[in-house]
Amino acid sequence: MNRNLNLFILTFIIFLGSLSVFAQTNSDVLIRAMEDEMGRSLNELQLKDLGKPYFVEYGISDVESYVVSARFGALMGSGLDNSRSANIQVRIGDYDFDNTNLFTTGTLSSSLPLPVDDDYDAIRRDLWLATDAVYKSSIEQISSKRAFLQNNVVDEKLPDLSREKPTVSLLPRQKLQVDGAKWVKIIRDLSAIFRKYPEITESSVSLVARLENRYLVNNEGTRLREPSLLISINIYAETITSDNLKITPSRHIYSTTFEKLPSAEELSQTAEKIAQDLTKIRNAPIFEETYIGPVLFTDRAAVQMFSQLLAPNFADERRPLSARSDDGGGVFGERINRRILPPSLTVTDDPTINEYKGNPLIGAYKYDAQGVSAKPIKVVENGILKTLFSTRVPTKKSPQSNGRARSGFGGAFISNMIVETKEGKSFAELKQELINSCKAQSLPFGILFREIDSTFFSAGNSLSPPILAYKVYVEDGREELVRNLSIDEFPIRELRQILAVGNDYLTLNHLSSAGQRGMGVPYSVTAPSVLMDEIVLRKDTSTKSKPLILTHPFFDKK
Repeated sequence: MNRNLNLFILTFIIFLGSLSVFAQTNSDVLIRAMEDEMGRSLNELQLKDLGKPYFVEYGISDVESYVVSARFGALMGSGLDNSRSANIQVRIGDYDFDNTNLFTTGTLSSSLPLPVDDDYDAIRRDLWLATDAVYKSSIEQISSKRAFLQNNVVDEKLPDLSREKPTVSLLPRQKLQVDGAKWVKIIRDLSAIFRKYPEITESSVSLVARLENRYLVNNEGTRLREPSLLISINIYAETITSDNLKITPSRHIYSTTFEKLPSAEELSQTAEKIAQDLTKIRNAPIFEETYIGPVLFTDRAAVQMFSQLLAPNFADERRPLSARSDDGGGVFGERINRRILPPSLTVTDDPTINEYKGNPLIGAYKYDAQGVSAKPIKVVENGILKTLFSTRVPTKKSPQSNGRARSGFGGAFISNMIVETKEGKSFAELKQELINSCKAQSLPFGILFREIDSTFFSAGNSLSPPILAYKVYVEDGREELVRNLSIDEFPIRELRQILAVGNDYLTLNHLSSAGQRGMGVPYSVTAPSVLMDEIVLRKDTSTKSKPLILTHPFFDKK
């Protein structure tokens, strides 16, 4: 009797849960429109004697954004904006063989704008037209794929789409709430700071708040509605040196809530620091020699180095059938279970956490762009590469997704990457090791980087130019700021030759350039200082800008 009662209670709870999901989906115009058009397409969308869709997926990005920008103390603009866009995917064939993975574009899909009004009929119309167009293109693509395979030998056949457990998460939609008057004043005041610095030729400050309600619906049963807010404060400045080199450092401060943003006073200190650093760099001596020797990366430079060299290379990429032998695969594609870092270092990627050692992380998410649950991954353990990031496009090493699809078109990328060490040293110890290494090589000085160009996003085989670079003299440890350095090509295998690691940790939040619809993918990198064994540095001989003809009018009138 008790067993039957328990079974009844469990069944009743499941029934109530299904009613709750039905109520939430039925009351949301977007989900209703997606479900209804998806069902019709699966049942009726077929050209004569040609294949029917086996997989249809609609993703909708419903965005409210607020932007305010100022320059030199003057407001450039502010306002709210609403937009909606859909990403549509139609696959012909089956999970083992479909119309995708022939060309480098991967899955054939279409992105289109949608009405911002909750008008069921208007949204259905746009989904209908776009689905029809994508279906016809998918038919053409699967025909091309079959023709390609008739004329080419493929050594290894892999499924085109992995089977994953569907997910249902229907969180309440959110609305963007912004105190516009407050932020107009803060941004205008921040931009006015640069009026005190005649050496700065260009500057701007902006705030961008973007609230996205993300929807994902497919015929496997996945139903997602997830709100996410990302706020960025962007401080940019530029100076031109006496030899006409432009130097353009910037700061991008990110938060997932307004409450966690720095205070107006802290933001002012950041803007002042940028202006002061620019002034110092502009007046620093030019780096004239070629340097081959150890380099100490600390502060922002250490995090930027790991971000540029590791982040783009952890994706397990599927080489399309039509690709040349040198396309795809990734730098680390053949290095699983091989050492890529010193034994003291471990790298974890964890999308389930929002902070690390008190520092906020913006790369957190519960479900990836394909609806697969996120989970932490130990990518490198004791210097050994253990795994790579995978999506629903199977590879030889990754037949299933590990939840790392970060854009609507299925690209894999990091979330919150944390580089940790078991044997950290203080900055003073690292600096002394730099000096000792230079002494052993009869070098009069070593090099210290505190910042490299964060606007540069590497393909994983090179580093961006340094912004804050110092000569560290062997004789007395004195640091001298220098400018106009360039870094020779830096093969990623050189990371195995790290001489020493610090016990400090700095976190930087970023938006990658790999996002869709012009929006970057949020991610975070945390890393300690590192002393590299050998890097080749030269005087920067790149083309310089033409000098300004007249001086800044604001400072000229004084």
